[in-house]
Amino acid sequence: VDYGTAEAHTAYGICGVKVWVFKGEILEHDPMASERRATEGDHAHGGGGERERGRRRENA
Repeated sequence: VDYGTAEAHTAYGICGVKVWVFKGEILEHDPMASERRATEGDHAHGGGGERERGRRRENA
């Protein structure tokens, strides 16, 4: 399972999204299961970093 987050800074505030991605079951009889567990366990998961906010527009 992977997990990711993202935030958008809008004129009305911050809009956030959280996502869980299920990549399928790893079964014991699968010959590549142990290899996949080893490679996926070392990687960090998650969303992107913070972005700099733009200038606020004046109301006309």
